[in-house]
Amino acid sequence: MDLNKYYLVFSIIIAVCALLSPGVVALINNIYSLKLRELEAKEQRNNRAVDVIDGYFRAAGACLYYGTDVEMSEFGKYSDLVYLYIPEDYRAEISAINESILNRHRTNLDVNLEELAIKCKAQRH
Repeated sequence: MDLNKYYLVFSIIIAVCALLSPGVVALINNIYSLKLRELEAKEQRNNRAVDVIDGYFRAAGACLYYGTDVEMSEFGKYSDLVYLYIPEDYRAEISAINESILNRHRTNLDVNLEELAIKCKAQRH
């Protein structure tokens, strides 16, 4: 009779495991999927930031060298949007560059743009 009790206990343990394992597997999969979605969202935000900052520098450079209304219009798309993605330490420099471009003061503008680009690149890596 003792052996039958062990078989019964073993059968109950197997039955409980069989009932619980799909739920545990689903929970693990959901946690993994959530982490994966968070990583994808973070990557999208980072890609958007890179696109905006690169667009800003492209447009600012075009304004510096060409300065036509087309380039100014393109610069206008990024001049305020860049504040959302640039570190706060660089906002004063961005403001000074924006003011120089909008007032068409090109003195030291290329140096300021280059210095800011180097800082942004160092920040990114």
